[in-house]
Amino acid sequence: MTEPVPEASPHVPSDRQHVPEDISQQAVPTDIQPVPSDSQPAPEASQPPDLRTALAAPIFSAREHGPHLRVTTPFTLPDGDLLTLFVLRHSDPPLLGDLGETLRWLRSHLFHDPPERQQQRVAEVCADLGVELRSAELRTHCRPHEPLTRALTRLAQACLRVADLRASLRPRKPPPFADEVEAHLRATLTARPLAIVRGDRIAGISATTWSVDFRVRTPERHLLIFLLASERRDHARKLAEHVVAACTDLSHLRKLRRTPVQFITVFDDRGSAWNDADERLVTPFATPFRWSERNTWVPALEAPDDDPDLDLDDGDPNDEPDPPFTLVPDPEPHGRMTLHARPATPADFPNFARLFTELGTGDPVPPEATWQVDQRPSTLFYEQDGELVAYTYFEVMRDLGYLRNLVVAPEHRGRGVGTEVMQILAKHLRARGCTRWCLNVEPDNTAAVRLYHGVGLRTVHRAAALRFAWDLVDALPGADLSLTTCPIDPAEDAAIEAAFDLPPGQLATQRAQRRVMLRLRDPADPGDPGLGFACFNPDFPGAYPFRVAHLAHARPLLAALRPHALPDPAYMQLVAEADEPLHNQLIALGATLRIELLYLRGDLP
Repeated sequence: MTEPVPEASPHVPSDRQHVPEDISQQAVPTDIQPVPSDSQPAPEASQPPDLRTALAAPIFSAREHGPHLRVTTPFTLPDGDLLTLFVLRHSDPPLLGDLGETLRWLRSHLFHDPPERQQQRVAEVCADLGVELRSAELRTHCRPHEPLTRALTRLAQACLRVADLRASLRPRKPPPFADEVEAHLRATLTARPLAIVRGDRIAGISATTWSVDFRVRTPERHLLIFLLASERRDHARKLAEHVVAACTDLSHLRKLRRTPVQFITVFDDRGSAWNDADERLVTPFATPFRWSERNTWVPALEAPDDDPDLDLDDGDPNDEPDPPFTLVPDPEPHGRMTLHARPATPADFPNFARLFTELGTGDPVPPEATWQVDQRPSTLFYEQDGELVAYTYFEVMRDLGYLRNLVVAPEHRGRGVGTEVMQILAKHLRARGCTRWCLNVEPDNTAAVRLYHGVGLRTVHRAAALRFAWDLVDALPGADLSLTTCPIDPAEDAAIEAAFDLPPGQLATQRAQRRVMLRLRDPADPGDPGLGFACFNPDFPGAYPFRVAHLAHARPLLAALRPHALPDPAYMQLVAEADEPLHNQLIALGATLRIELLYLRGDLP
């Protein structure tokens, strides 16, 4: 029900106020037209003309919404959301309603189902203002000779009074959500032994300390439970992103002991703040449970996990000892160079931005908000005697560490910094559970290629980053009109990664970064994962990875990405990996080659 606040007078409406043009042009009764100026009383001599103009300003605006006009009002619900009403077009007399939004809002702000007296209280409000409640919707008709603006105001008063019942209908304050969850866990998880620790704090790989709502020990595993409870949509999304960041930063603890640990999120879905997008956001990182389905939790919590990914030490003397874990062990002194690696902090963005430009790709520096969420948790800075000399940014995809950036400050090059950084990073990735690593490098950067070959990395294929205007898509040949596109379901990730020889877990990483993810679909064989797919970042704008089985498949896939692009710029970029036909065709049509790359991969030393 939230709408932008219209630029309108905050004063109570009257019959003499003008109706905005977008309402008056709709097919509604003529009594909502602006009142002629000669029907208004003469202004008092002492009243400034600008006040009269302000009082005559419209307070409603409307736009088409199916069979209705969606009317934005200046009135706000108790939590600050704007009240929106609807007028059924071509009704005579005009039928006004809220499409059930007021009662839906009221129920979402009560701790549990409203008490029995709610119906009586709502009926009293409706009787006072000539409004009826039908199928959970507050509605009214324009009375004879009643202007539409006055009828809208009368309905708005009824909606606001019903919303204000939240205070009087709210029962004795129930226990906090965490208390409810703890009581349910203690009542249902009866298997021995059971230990519940509330509000545990665990240090992540970035040295950030994360608060875990519950840490539960069952015979099969440890459970790290994050609670997601909010009444506001904007806050709900931030909570979900916070859980993703926490799970990512704590993922280095996987498989450290014999007893696995599982990440779990519990959504308090009694309100309307949460939606399916929030659940899809956290699913790759934590198993989602809904509070409304809590009676089904026990089998899922007590069943063995097919993919345990971390564990913690709870002091059980019967457990095998944990191997020691440190963030990044400093290497032994190597000649005159001894580096210290530390996780990036929120204050490091200027350091990152300064060194990022040294990559020489021509890409813009990522926005700070994007860097803080997507890159900072996997960024390490390297210092010598307190002076910043390099940074690395990497992604962990199961047992593979993908080095995305390695930048040495210009004033420290040629001193063996790159070699020592790779040694430190290799130990760090091993501590994260990796056994392999990979990266991209420009073929003419001979010093870097020599460095990477020296640590066991070998060339797998060539790639090219291309920039081209969207108009070139229509010029691509051989479009197969029988192919369609569809979003990539997480359950399809493994099949797509296998079909195109991608590192396992790469698609989950892209999904966590909120990419548009589409695959080609053949109606005759809808389950075929090997036709083509793309992960698209509209803000860049660019597609990576972008893979197609045949050149003819590129056109329908690019055409499907185009509606997701922002209006500006009028171009996009993609990385053509091991796809010389696509590379040559785009260049022939006028695409620009931005950078050539070698993709190197190997075992960690």
